[in-house]
Amino acid sequence: MEKADMAVDRALKFAELPGASGRRYVLTPVGCIHLTPTELQLVRIIEEMEGVPVSKAALARRLHRNKRVIGRLISRLRAVGVLASEAVFSSSGAQIANRYRIADEAQPCEVIS
Repeated sequence: MEKADMAVDRALKFAELPGASGRRYVLTPVGCIHLTPTELQLVRIIEEMEGVPVSKAALARRLHRNKRVIGRLISRLRAVGVLASEAVFSSSGAQIANRYRIADEAQPCEVIS
């Protein structure tokens, strides 16, 4: 399976995770992680935009949240292995944005109560 096909397949899996009323879990290298509703929205947006550089301010506007909240969410999701990021630089060498993607190891999972 090509990487592009894997990304689409993974995106569909995350898109099908239940919303605010359901359970939202992601299997990562550190275990099965519960996502808050805002984290799930962020993961879905990053899947849609995978490979496109985007600023935290743009993500904050799209989620109707503060830029600092988005920064904390991204930090947590990177720390637990849900997200990966790559810095993007302008031709002059200044950092302009990050390119976020869902980590290859992150997969939706179900938790049996």
